[in-house]
Amino acid sequence: KTCNEDVSNARVNDRIRDQISVQDKLTETNLRKRKERGKKVFRLFSNVGGKEAIEQIKSFNATTIINLPPDDVNLLLPD
Repeated sequence: KTCNEDVSNARVNDRIRDQISVQDKLTETNLRKRKERGKKVFRLFSNVGGKEAIEQIKSFNATTIINLPPDDVNLLLPD
């Protein structure tokens, strides 16, 4: 990681914490996991194109997608 990447991550974390209510404050670990899940979902749906690709993804449940390692999300994407 570069210094800029660390600063960027810290700023993102601060913004996320600002938007979460007091009773839902997250630990560092939970925040990191939430961001990882969000990145997976974003990567998955930002690369989906057409009805066929959406149908292919619909064959997986959300838990399966969330539990995939970040690099394995590419396996769900159409070729």
